[in-house]
Amino acid sequence: MDLRRGPRLRRGGRAPLGAFFDDPLALYYTSGTTGLPKPVVHTHASSLATAQIWLDVPRAPGSVFGTGAIIWGIGFPAIVGPALYAGMRLVLEQDWGPANFLKVVPREKVTHVSQIPSFYAALLGDSAHEPVDLSSIRVIMLGGEPLTASLLARIKQRLPEAGVYSYYGQTEAPYTCMGRVDDGSTPLGSSGRARTGCAVAVTDPSGARVVDTIGEINLAGPHRMSGYDLLPDRTAEVLRGEWYVGGDLGTVSADGVLRVLGRREDAILKGGVWTQPAAVEEAATALDPVAEAGAVGIGDGRILLAVVPRAGQTLDSSKLSLELADTLPPHQRPDVIVVAESLPHAEDASGGPGKLLRREIREKYQHLVD
Repeated sequence: MDLRRGPRLRRGGRAPLGAFFDDPLALYYTSGTTGLPKPVVHTHASSLATAQIWLDVPRAPGSVFGTGAIIWGIGFPAIVGPALYAGMRLVLEQDWGPANFLKVVPREKVTHVSQIPSFYAALLGDSAHEPVDLSSIRVIMLGGEPLTASLLARIKQRLPEAGVYSYYGQTEAPYTCMGRVDDGSTPLGSSGRARTGCAVAVTDPSGARVVDTIGEINLAGPHRMSGYDLLPDRTAEVLRGEWYVGGDLGTVSADGVLRVLGRREDAILKGGVWTQPAAVEEAATALDPVAEAGAVGIGDGRILLAVVPRAGQTLDSSKLSLELADTLPPHQRPDVIVVAESLPHAEDASGGPGKLLRREIREKYQHLVD
C-alpha cells in the first residue's frame, strides 16, 4: 500500500472524501526492543478503538491527563483519547522524565498518568520526590513491563489516593486488557481482563485454546492492526485469522484474567525448569535496598542478575545472594549478581526510562559467567 498518496483538492470545489474507517491512518513503529522496528499500519477504526480505553478509566470533571509529547509508538490515539472520549484536559510536555514530572504534576494538578513501571522505579529510587506534592494524582496506568508487588507497595505508600491499573497489549493490538491491581479487584501480576469489544486467548503449540496453562497470547478486536507496511511475510507470521499472535507467553484463567509471563526469548531454562526473569526480579526488588533488577539467562542454564541500589543505600552481592537463596527455588537463584549504577533501557521519547533491555545486560556482563 502507498500511504503517501492523498486526495487532491478539486479546483473550485471541495476535496473528495478519501479516508474511511478501514483506510490507513498512520504507521506506528514498534519499539525495536526485540529486533528492528516494524511499521505497524493502523486504520482510522483501529486508532479510535485504541483511544476508547479512556472510557473505561474513572474520571471526574476537571481531570487532567499529563504526558510526554505525542511522538512515541501508539501514543497518538492513546494520548488524544482522554481528550476525544473522556473530556480531560491534556498537559503535553516534551520532557516527561522524573525531574520534570516532579515540576509539572503539582503545577498543573495532574490527575491521570500513563507510564511503565520502570518510571516509578527511577522516580522512587531517588529522594528528589520526597518534598514534592503529588497528591493530585488519582489514576496511574502501567504497562509494558511486569509490575512487582514491592514496586506497587512503594507506589501506594507514596501515592495512597491513586488507583493503579495494569494494562497489556502490543503496538499491533494496543491496550487489549486492563484491570485495577491495588484494590484486589484484579490479581497483582496479571493484566486484567479484555476490554469491551476486545478478546484475549492463550493457545498451545497446536493452536488449541487452553485455560490455566502456559501458552502463546492471542489478541483480537477492532483495535488490532491491519498489518505491517510492505512486510507481507512478517504480517502472515503474526496474523492468524482475526487474532494477533506476537510471541508473548502467558496464562488465562477460567474467568478471563490474563497473566503475562514475558517473551519466549526471555525465558530462562535452569535445572530443566523454565522461568521468566520477572520472578527473579520481583524477589530482588522486594529487598528494601534494591531499586531495580534485571535478570537474564547466560550460557547453559545459569542466571545473571544485575541490581541497582536505592538512593543512599549500598548493596553487597554476596549478602544479596544469600538473601535470595532463602526466597527463591533452586532453578530461579542467580549464579552471578552484579551491582550496577543503572540498567539499560530503551530510549523513551517522553524523556523517562523505556523498557528494560535485557539483551544489553547479557551482552555487558556475560563475560563474568563464561
